[in-house]
Amino acid sequence: LTFELACWLLFSINDPVQVQKLSHLFEKVKAGLLSLPLNFPGTAFNRGIKAANLIRKELSVVIKQRRSDKLQTRKDLLSHVMLSNGEGEKFFTEMDIADVVLNILIASHDTTSSAMGSVVYFLADHPHIYAKVLTEQMEIA
Repeated sequence: LTFELACWLLFSINDPVQVQKLSHLFEKVKAGLLSLPLNFPGTAFNRGIKAANLIRKELSVVIKQRRSDKLQTRKDLLSHVMLSNGEGEKFFTEMDIADVVLNILIASHDTTSSAMGSVVYFLADHPHIYAKVLTEQMEIA
């Protein structure tokens, strides 16, 4: 769910097939980030690099589509990055933009999932606080 939400907010991608494909690749990227940084064929690091390149290619296609469809305005991160397309003579390529949004995706996903995991762990470890949170949420709902 967190990854689906990130795809929607960052790229306005909500096609389940495309989200699933990106999610599968993203899991390889995460595994590569947490592995020993040895770039040899068959290592998790190598698979992570390949998966990141495939994600960049997928995002590059989305960026090209966005550039060709000038009438469609979206309010997602990708659109904002594309609108601030470099300063002065510098012009961001599709791959530059894909790098930026991929890095933000990695940062946002790990941060969110880590925070959610920490909250669940903390609440399980402190039943008296869990009871207060539950009471508060039941009052709101």
